[in-house]
Order: sequence, then C-alpha cells, then structure tokens
Amino acid sequence: MTLMKMMKRTILHIDMNFFVTGHNWLAKVTLEKDIKKSDRYTEATTRAIESLLDQEEKEGVNLKVLNYDDYGLGLITLTYDEKDSKKEGEHRVMLTSNILANAGRWDDYKTIKDYEEKCKEEGL
Repeated sequence: MTLMKMMKRTILHIDMNFFVTGHNWLAKVTLEKDIKKSDRYTEATTRAIESLLDQEEKEGVNLKVLNYDDYGLGLITLTYDEKDSKKEGEHRVMLTSNILANAGRWDDYKTIKDYEEKCKEEGL
C-alpha cells in the first residue's frame, strides 16, 4: 500500500464528536467518520437517547445527567457537531419521536407521540 493510500485511509477513519442535549442532560457522542453524512445527527442523537433510557453509557457515548431529580426527554432534542458548538445556526433540532422510532423504542415513541398530539390540540 502506498503512503498516499495509507494517509487517505487514516483520514477517512477519524472519529467525529457530536453533542446532544435534552432536559437536564447532555451527551458527547463519538461517531466513526464512515457513517453517511446525512445520518450523523440522527445516529448521534439515537445513541445518546438510548444511553439515557438504558441508564448506561454505550460505546462512544459520554452521558452526563445534570439533575437526577428532574431530567428526561422532551418533544425535541438538540444536536450539534463539536466544530459548530459556537454556531447556533448549525445546531439541529430533532423530533424526539423520530429518534425513538429510529431506535425501535416503540413504547417510548407512543408516549412522546401522544404528548405531541396533546400539545397540538392545546395549541402549544
């Protein structure tokens, strides 16, 4: 293997850090760079929420609960690439229900979806 191919292979496998925040919790999620760019925010958010729900840090997830008496999931979850931490316009607002569906957490999905509907009915 040539030096150029080795360098290119190394560059392609650099990990990327994303931050995911919810109600009184945050997570730093390290993703492999070979994950499709369009899937990175969803994947980071899914891994963080799974860690929160399972009450354990999954591989590549550093979870921090800020207040164990008052934390949880809301309708939205904020996600951003570490390099964009100061650029709020680059932060992504993710619908928590979509993330729960992606994770196959159907009971939690239904709970959040029911709450979404209640908020819509009440005009919130």
